[in-house]
Amino acid sequence: MNARIDGDDVRMLTRHNGDWTVKFRDLAHALKGAGVENAYLDGEAVILNEHGLSDFGALQNWFKSSRTKAVTYYVFDCLFLNGVDLRDKPLVERKEILRDVLQAANLSPMVRYSDHQMDEGKAFFETASRMGVEGIISKKADASYVSGRSRGWLKIKRIERQEFVIGGFTLSNVSKTSIGALLLGEYDGDELVYVGKVGTGYSHDMASELFRKLSKISREQPSFADVPVDVRRTSVWVKPQHVAEIEFGAWTSDHILRHAAFLGLRQDKEPKDVKRERVLPVKEITKPKAKSKATNTDVVLGVAISHPERVIYPKEKITKLDVVRYYEAIAPVMLPYVADRPLSLVRCPDGVGPACFFQKHAGVGLPASIREKKIGPRKEDAVLLVDSDEGLVSLVQRGVLEVHIWGSHIKTVEKPDLLVFDFDPDPTVKWPKVVEAAVSMRDVLSDMGLTSFTKTTGGKGLHVVVPIKPLLEWDAIKEFTRAVAAKFAARDPAHFLINMSKEKRKGRIFIDYLRNGRGSTAVAPYSTRARPGGLIATPLSWGELEDGAVPQDFTLASVMARIAKRFKDPWKGLLESKQGPTVKMIEALGQKD
Repeated sequence: MNARIDGDDVRMLTRHNGDWTVKFRDLAHALKGAGVENAYLDGEAVILNEHGLSDFGALQNWFKSSRTKAVTYYVFDCLFLNGVDLRDKPLVERKEILRDVLQAANLSPMVRYSDHQMDEGKAFFETASRMGVEGIISKKADASYVSGRSRGWLKIKRIERQEFVIGGFTLSNVSKTSIGALLLGEYDGDELVYVGKVGTGYSHDMASELFRKLSKISREQPSFADVPVDVRRTSVWVKPQHVAEIEFGAWTSDHILRHAAFLGLRQDKEPKDVKRERVLPVKEITKPKAKSKATNTDVVLGVAISHPERVIYPKEKITKLDVVRYYEAIAPVMLPYVADRPLSLVRCPDGVGPACFFQKHAGVGLPASIREKKIGPRKEDAVLLVDSDEGLVSLVQRGVLEVHIWGSHIKTVEKPDLLVFDFDPDPTVKWPKVVEAAVSMRDVLSDMGLTSFTKTTGGKGLHVVVPIKPLLEWDAIKEFTRAVAAKFAARDPAHFLINMSKEKRKGRIFIDYLRNGRGSTAVAPYSTRARPGGLIATPLSWGELEDGAVPQDFTLASVMARIAKRFKDPWKGLLESKQGPTVKMIEALGQKD
C-alpha cells in the first residue's frame, strides 16, 4: 500500500495505482499531519490481532464489515520527499529520512515506522518463527529502490504462503449455492498453470459469497493450460480475475499444493502478477569491515553504536551517544544494584515518544553481554540479566531507556531481598507532601527495626526501599508490604490510599506495594526514564531529601557530574545490609488490619 502526499491531498494507492483512499480514509486523514510538501511512501496496511501480529483474515473481514477494528499502516520506505527523488539512495538512508519525518510529525498510532534489524538474521528469523509469523523479509541495506521484486530482497518463510489465481471451483456436497473447493493456478510466462485445490479455510458464509462472486464470471472452457482429467469432471470454470491468499504445507514433486488453506482474497493483486515463485539459494555475504555512510556507528566499550547522532530526548537535544556515554560513566555505580537481578526493559527505538514498549523476554540478536536464564518450565519463564558495563551499553544500543529490576537475585529468585514502597502522588499534590510521607514511612519501618533508603523515580514520586535477607518468599513479602501500606494509609485516609483507582487518587498519594509481587519490578537506581526531561531515578541520602532535593535536580548531565566528584554512594549501606526479617516484621505478617 502506497501513500501519495501532496500538501493536504493524501491518496492511498495499491501497487497498481488503484485509488483506495475512500477505503482507507482514516489513514489518509492521519497522514495529512505529516508536515511535508509532498511525499511518496511505501508500506503495508494490516489489522493486528490480540498478540500484536498481523491477521490477513481480519483485514479481509474489515473490508466487508462495519470496520470497527483499527487499521495500522506500517511504513517501510520513502521514495520521494519534498520534490526530491530518493530512489537511488541506499535503503538505510531512505529509512533514516523516513524515520525522521515520522518522528517529527508525531502522527496517530495508526501510522508506524517499520523498523529493521541489522545483522543477526538467523536469530531474528528464529524469534519470528517462535512468534508464529509467516517469515521475514531480508533486504540489502545499500540497495537502491527497484519497483517490483528484485534480488535486493528475499522472502524467508517459516511456512509456505503466497497468492494464487482462482481458475475455477467445485460445488459443495451440502449446498448447491456454496463452493466446495477453489481451483488454483499461477502464471508461467503467459500460461496459467494448475497447482491444485484448496477446500479448507473458509466459513459457510464465505463459501456462499465466493459462489455468488465466481458464478458471475463462469466460462465454458478452463483458463488453465492443462488440468488433470479427474479435476475436469466436477469443475466449474471461471475467468481468471480473482487472486487468493493461500497457506500450504509443501509442494509435491509435480508441483501440486499439499495441505492448502484459504486465507482470503487479495483485492490489491492483479492475476497476471501471480508468477511461479522459484526458491533461490541465499549466498553468504561478507560484512564490510570499512565504515560506510550507510552504517554510521561509534564503538563504546566494544559495542558498535548505530546512529549515535539520533536525538532521543528532543526538547533537551540529548542524543543516543549522550545516553550511551552516561551509562558508560554510571556503570560502576549502577551495576551493584542491577547485576544478577531479573530485568524488565522499556525500549524506545525512536527515542522518547508513543512508540516505547515494555520487554521482559529476549528479543532477536541478543548479544552475549545480555543473558537469558530460565526460571521455570515454560518458554515465558525466562528472564534477562546484565552484569557488565558492556551489557548496560548494549541495552542502550538496542533502544532501552528504562531498566527495571526484580526485588530478588537470580540465585534466590523466589526469595526477595528488596522491599519497595512507591509513593505516587496525584499531580495536585505538592512535592514537600511526598517528602513528608516518605520520611514518615522511614520512621514506621525504623520502629520495626528496619533501615530504609530512598530514591527519586525520575518522575513525580519517591521510592522507599528496604533491604532484607532473602528468607521469606514472595507471597509473604507482598502481604507484609500490603499490611504496612494499609496501616500507614489508614492513619490519614484524606491524604493516602492503597487503591489504584485514579478517580479515588485525586489530591492523595497512592502507596503502591504491588511492586513486591513475583515478576513485578521497580525502576533501577540510576536508570534513565522514557519521559521528556531526561531525568534519572537517583538514590539520595535522607539528609539530601529533607534539605530540599527535588527530582528536577537529577538529570543525565547533573548525575554524571555528581558521580565525577568525590562521590559517596548514599546507598552504600543498602549493599552491606544484613537485616531482617525482624521480630516485629514477622508479627506484622500475622496481624489483620
